[in-house]
Amino acid sequence: MKEQELYTKHELHLHLYGCLDADDVWQLGRKAWRERTDGLEWYADEYEKVWGRRPDWKSYWEKEDGRERLRRDYLFQTPSTLDHFLACINLSIAMFPITPDNVEVLDHILHRMKHSGLRYAELRNPLPTRFGEDETRRYLSTFAKSVLTFEMKHGASFIPRIPISLSREDEDLYRLYGYLRRWLDGNPELAAAIPAIDFCHAEEGFPPKHKKEFFKRVQEDNAKSPRTALAILYHVGESFQTISIESSARWVWQTHTWGAHRLGHCISLGVPPQLMVGKSVRERVEERLDHISFLLENKSWLRKNGYIVDETEILKEREALRRRSPDERLDRTYTEDDVPRIRAFQDALMDDLREKKAMIECNPSSNLLIGNIPSPEFHPLRRFLAKGLNVSISTDDPGLFNTSMQKEEQLCSEKMGLSVEDLRRLAKNAELATASQLVRRKL
Repeated sequence: MKEQELYTKHELHLHLYGCLDADDVWQLGRKAWRERTDGLEWYADEYEKVWGRRPDWKSYWEKEDGRERLRRDYLFQTPSTLDHFLACINLSIAMFPITPDNVEVLDHILHRMKHSGLRYAELRNPLPTRFGEDETRRYLSTFAKSVLTFEMKHGASFIPRIPISLSREDEDLYRLYGYLRRWLDGNPELAAAIPAIDFCHAEEGFPPKHKKEFFKRVQEDNAKSPRTALAILYHVGESFQTISIESSARWVWQTHTWGAHRLGHCISLGVPPQLMVGKSVRERVEERLDHISFLLENKSWLRKNGYIVDETEILKEREALRRRSPDERLDRTYTEDDVPRIRAFQDALMDDLREKKAMIECNPSSNLLIGNIPSPEFHPLRRFLAKGLNVSISTDDPGLFNTSMQKEEQLCSEKMGLSVEDLRRLAKNAELATASQLVRRKL
């Protein structure tokens, strides 16, 4: 697929630091790496824990073949786990620590993206938990001014936006969110640059039920200040190693129903359940009880959507589980008998999410590399489209995955069998679902 055939002009799921490719890290780091030795040692320690070998980071800039050595350690092109991916991206985190006033990485990525064929991109960037309120104000102002100045300078031919990624830990979350809201109230002229908050990184261990009250607070704040309303972007259903695929799919539904405006990944919602046959999971008793409660509370619409809840059986199961510790793990291995039930449950949830007009951000290469999807034919994107869901495609972390929107569209076309009309539909969905369009209105 040639560059001029790019359909997607609005990319909704990107991480700023994940846009740095190996050459960026080498080039930007060549003058500063000697000042980052503590961070680089941390990177090497974490890398060795998951990859089983220690990267020789000094050689990246001291050896003649250093750039290639860095590339081999940094690029993530072999299917593995989220932990393996994080060990790779730790190099850019070590090399370019976030400070309130440094926009070197942002400026570098913005200038590159201007020539990518995109017209709009949302580049998610974390708000460090170590920041106090003064540092947060400086950080948000610096980034917002850089983004808006760039947009003005280039005549809005490319519009960047910076969703702020917040911690999933409640103690840090509420504090940082408070800083962000007060900054928005005091800087409405800069608010356009920051239209959303994002929840990323590891999702397991953070069930969306713990964010229900937070979502409610965001909705209330949005109603009070519609000009600076924040969309909620939420990674969910990407990883389900310690919960069942049914629980993970339920998390997707609950996250949207409770207030998230766009959902990232959602693999568990649509991946073919036959891929789970023979795999085992150890789910907490509390999570299984939550799932049983969900089935009982929603049995009517689930039945209408084709999923029949065996009330007698699960009531008996609930009674037995209530006598066990909520932290106890339930061992389960999927069999062929589970496949029809899981598929029917996924279908029921997707039908309801379609009616609720949920928006899903798919990241094909990312999902194939860290989402335990063995080949493109099993990616849930085609199933989402067949179900009539609003879905878009993005690159997620293109620098580490060595991808681009052109490559993602080519993958969808050549390996997944998507038509030109499908690609146009994906592109249109993205264009209509920017964060500001979802929540902000002019008064």
